[in-house]
Amino acid sequence: MSDMYRQQLLDHARRPRHHGVLAEATHTRHEANPSCGDVIDIYLVTSSNGLVEQVSFTGQGCVISQAATSMLLESVAGRSVAEVLAMCPEDVVGLLGIEPGPMRINCALLPLRALHKVLSR
Repeated sequence: MSDMYRQQLLDHARRPRHHGVLAEATHTRHEANPSCGDVIDIYLVTSSNGLVEQVSFTGQGCVISQAATSMLLESVAGRSVAEVLAMCPEDVVGLLGIEPGPMRINCALLPLRALHKVLSR
């Protein structure tokens, strides 16, 4: 992994963006990765015209899961629900800038799984 991507991952893990409980959330989702113990709670505010207006999360886990959540939520703020639902695992890997190994891919995809579930209801 290049030093630039390593620094970006560590920065998001140490200082996650959009971290905290969003009291006025219209959508919430708790998601866990039982294989390693990572957990996240995602909070969203969506508008009547189908935009993701506000995002936040809380959680605990490895650097990959927490950085991926921070990076993914940063990228979906302001997007349409349809755009977020169309996101795929490759989009998350692209944000991370690395290809997580087989033991870490579930950590990286935890926030995407949570977003898809909460917005598909």
